[in-house]
Amino acid sequence: MRKKLLSLLLVVCMVLTLAPAALADNDVLGAAPGADSGVRETDFLDEHPHGDVDYEDMEIVELTEEEFLAAIDDVKALIAANAANETVLEAFHKVTDMMDMLQGSLTLLNIRNSADVNDEASQEAYKEYEALYYDLINPFMFLIQDMLKSDCRDYLVETDGLTVDEVAAYEAFEEISEEETALQQQITDYQLAYSTAAGEEDEDTMLEMFLAVRDANIESLKFYDGYDTYPELAYADIFGRDYTLEEAQAFFEAVKTYIVPLAKEYDAIAEVEQEFGDETVQRILYDDYTTDETLELIRPYLGKMSSELLEAWDYMIGHHLYDIGYTDAVKDGRGFTTFISGYNAPFFFNTPTGLLYDFTTVIHEFGHYNHSFSQPTDWAEGTCSFDVAEVHSQALELLFTQFYDDIFDEYAYVAKDYVIDNIIMSVIQGSLIGELELYAYSSSDVTADMIDEKYEELQAEYGLNLIPWVEIPHLTIQPLYYISYATSGIGALSFWNVAQEQGYDAATDLYLEFVAEPYYGEFQAEFEDILSINPMDTDYIAELAETLYEALDVEEKLTTVTLFPDVPVGTPYITNYMNCCHFDLIHGDADGLFHPDRSATRAEAVQAFYNLLCLLDPETDVEKSPFTDISGKWYEDAVDLCAAYGIVNGTVNEKGELVFDGDAPITREELAVIAYRFLTLIFLDLPTEPNPELSGVSVSPWAADAMNTLANIGWLDTTADPKRVETRNTLVAFLNNTLVQLL
Repeated sequence: MRKKLLSLLLVVCMVLTLAPAALADNDVLGAAPGADSGVRETDFLDEHPHGDVDYEDMEIVELTEEEFLAAIDDVKALIAANAANETVLEAFHKVTDMMDMLQGSLTLLNIRNSADVNDEASQEAYKEYEALYYDLINPFMFLIQDMLKSDCRDYLVETDGLTVDEVAAYEAFEEISEEETALQQQITDYQLAYSTAAGEEDEDTMLEMFLAVRDANIESLKFYDGYDTYPELAYADIFGRDYTLEEAQAFFEAVKTYIVPLAKEYDAIAEVEQEFGDETVQRILYDDYTTDETLELIRPYLGKMSSELLEAWDYMIGHHLYDIGYTDAVKDGRGFTTFISGYNAPFFFNTPTGLLYDFTTVIHEFGHYNHSFSQPTDWAEGTCSFDVAEVHSQALELLFTQFYDDIFDEYAYVAKDYVIDNIIMSVIQGSLIGELELYAYSSSDVTADMIDEKYEELQAEYGLNLIPWVEIPHLTIQPLYYISYATSGIGALSFWNVAQEQGYDAATDLYLEFVAEPYYGEFQAEFEDILSINPMDTDYIAELAETLYEALDVEEKLTTVTLFPDVPVGTPYITNYMNCCHFDLIHGDADGLFHPDRSATRAEAVQAFYNLLCLLDPETDVEKSPFTDISGKWYEDAVDLCAAYGIVNGTVNEKGELVFDGDAPITREELAVIAYRFLTLIFLDLPTEPNPELSGVSVSPWAADAMNTLANIGWLDTTADPKRVETRNTLVAFLNNTLVQLL
């Protein structure tokens, strides 16, 4: 209970990486149905009182320590005088109301600071109110103990619905020392400094603040018994997880074994659909989803899912308890749902990205919002399991895709794959970052360089290429949180799987039943109760991956989703093609075909590397090359520029003319020389020493440095004949390898 009180100050951040359009200009989107047509009546969630104050009218409470302690003294006096239970409880609730308003003020200040990282007044006020909060924790908890020792005990427990575990926790509470309070306040200072640095893109300070938070959290272990490491404390006490660090590691391994292979193929499918889609697809992906039209579009479809969801939505909209607009000074790109105590109202904040992600994030955060709206919110309630909480959001995202056919019409498949791919990737990213955090917190002796090295190692294991880890705000703002995106992602996909097998209405009902589970329900227990599965179980993860592979038609899409008609997503080394297409380095013929198995010509190779050279913004006012056979050819400009930069040479024909011979097929060593010379434009020091594995093949003297270098950096199959003619597929591989080095 001691840590739970401190963790109430944490903002429940819900950002999708993971990741992460005004429907005023949305002729590609379907229209919303009639305002309240077809509302589906459901009755799963309990009714609870909610505040009736508009967000704009909510104010920061003015409260002093003297006022709070005086109110506590009033309760103690009534207890000593054996006053009636009703009278004592009425006075006690005045104290709890003060605490609620104080917590609500902290939340309001955090929302303001999230919207404007430069709002120094809100930052300073937050620190002041946090200090007051810490000053009041001990007397407040001791008052609860006095109540539980008094004749009012049974009346308090029954009236305020305290559980046996909650009573035991309050009775076991021990005073929080000034040293511990000071440390927690220092952590807040570090986190605010991180957010400011993130807004200024100051990675050095961001790194410094991460390490400071890490060290302070590790130091806080001395205040708690029974934990050997900070991750143990965080998993069990802060985030309420019902699995151990060892079980988490087993989960990570299962994700690598079963989910990563699925994600590799499905992510390629989704990426090709999105990145290389037509103009309408691009408008769907990059529209502005921050307007009232977006909210108006979503509303009736929530009603088609559940009247209870619609009730929570209308409350949120009617009281303006959301912020999804653009601002010039945001707080490290976060989105979150939080609860404004005292006003009894959830609030949803999101920093828009200008992507379809903003649309899906509204649904995601509303999943959190609806849960907060449907659960009890009195003084005795804390936070629910974070793994459970992320199921509320991610499962709603997936279930809401049932309406994408109406919303996105013929392009619904793109939006559906976008959402499902994001959830699958959240499982992988959540595991990767979760594993990285366990390493970073294994010891305060772990350095930034060591974390960098571990991050690279994990990215290779999970098959991802992510932003620098220090730029991921959760690692500093909410350490050890990220695994919740992974475990809950498996859980959310389980609900989507039910929808495919039993229908969306059945899955929605099970989802609402899950949301209605007790506030402090345990992650694995709730899934066992509702779906009779365990998202942490290795065998179940394997089974789910196989089921998803079939349900998502991955095998068929690998052959039908294409970059070129003859280069489907299932082509080996498809990433090479995707990267080169992204940077417009390769093109098909007049029929759109790429002909990957056809021999590549010298002209095709130089044109591709010319396209790559143009990414460097080269000087183009160069002398014409001396080749006599390129005038008027489609590759003339490419040869001239590449020759000027020393990337290509020609040959002398039987007439003694210097020619380029563009139509000739290109050999392995010729292609290696072009790539090598391009690399010399970027790097001064290349490993040209002889590679012993090339000793068995005949390399031309003019190609020796190039072949050795490419062999030394792992680009070459050293057993292949250097004189063999290479295919267009191999050209793409060399081009992509060079592109990766360039980036």
